[in-house]
Amino acid sequence: MERRVELRNRGFSLVEMLSVIGVIGVISAIAIPNISRIRESAETATAQRNAQNLASVFISARAAGVDLLAEGNLEKTVSNIVAGDVAAEGVFEGSYFGIPGLSEDEQTAALGFLALQGQELFYQSSASSTAAREGGSDEKNGGSDLGIHGLFTQPIFVDFQLPPQPDEQLGGFMHASQTNAPREIER
Repeated sequence: MERRVELRNRGFSLVEMLSVIGVIGVISAIAIPNISRIRESAETATAQRNAQNLASVFISARAAGVDLLAEGNLEKTVSNIVAGDVAAEGVFEGSYFGIPGLSEDEQTAALGFLALQGQELFYQSSASSTAAREGGSDEKNGGSDLGIHGLFTQPIFVDFQLPPQPDEQLGGFMHASQTNAPREIER
């Protein structure tokens, strides 16, 4: 019996090619929506972080006596924070308060996580409607409630190192951090 060995350069058949293309199509149909959700999640996280930074700089500037508030105008207040200003007097004299380099798109995205109420700028952990950001009512948050949650729900006052205070009982000087008296911190 003679064996017949046939050597031929064999390529992929049409069925093999179509099945590979079908598998790639199924994988991409599963992956593409997930990739867009990941991108949206990253953009939301960036907007939240920018809003937190804006609120933090606003509060720090207020504490230093720098007024970046544009009464009743959240967009203008945010652009003032981005432009920044320098403290003219006090402990922070010459200190710059601002966030240079925040683009218009980043500012617009951060607006959804900020609320201006009276003289204060608040960070909110979830995006709100324009009416709520401007201090109006928002139906999804129960009408008058702004639905403010998160890090900067109220002004935070930081206890900086104070100069020595005279201690009446000991007749000497004692730093405020050495006293046992409880201190109130508004949160």
